[in-house]
Amino acid sequence: MIPHARHQHVKWKIAVQFAIPGAIGAYAGSAVGKWVPDNQILFLFAILIIIMAIRMIMPKKHQAEDTLHVQNQANVFKIIMIGMAVGFTSGFFGIGGSFLIVPGLMFSAGLPMIDAIGSSLFSVGTFGLTTAINYSISGLVNWWVVIEYIAGGMVGELLEPF
Repeated sequence: MIPHARHQHVKWKIAVQFAIPGAIGAYAGSAVGKWVPDNQILFLFAILIIIMAIRMIMPKKHQAEDTLHVQNQANVFKIIMIGMAVGFTSGFFGIGGSFLIVPGLMFSAGLPMIDAIGSSLFSVGTFGLTTAINYSISGLVNWWVVIEYIAGGMVGELLEPF
C-alpha cells in the first residue's frame, strides 16, 4: 500500500468509510462461515468466481480515468453499504477480497481503477485481519501454515528488487 500512498492513489477518507463497515461485515461473514460446511463454501466460492469472471468479460461503459469523486451523503451511505456487503462476503469465504473490493470502490465511490486499487489495500488488510482474528479465536487457524506464508512473503519481499 505504501507505493500507492506515495503516488496519492489511496483515498484515505473513502478507504476508511469502506473498511470500517466492511470489517463489521467481515466479522459477521466469518461467524456465519464457521457454521457452513467447507464443501458448500467451496461450491459457493466457485459460483462467485464464475460470476465475477463473466462480469469481467462483459463490455463496460467507458469511464474517464480522471473521474472526480464528489462526496455527498448518498455516496457515503452507498460506500458504507457496499463496504459492509463486500466485507461480509470476504469474511464468509475467508479471503482478502480485493477482486470484490476494487469493483465495490469503483461502483460506490466512483473512483478510477488506480485509486480503487490503492484504496482497496487498506480494506484487504482490515477484512483479512478481522476474519483471521475471528477464526483464530475459534481455534480454526493452523499456525504453521501462517508462519510459512509470512516467511514466504518476507523472502519474496526481500528478493523483489532482483
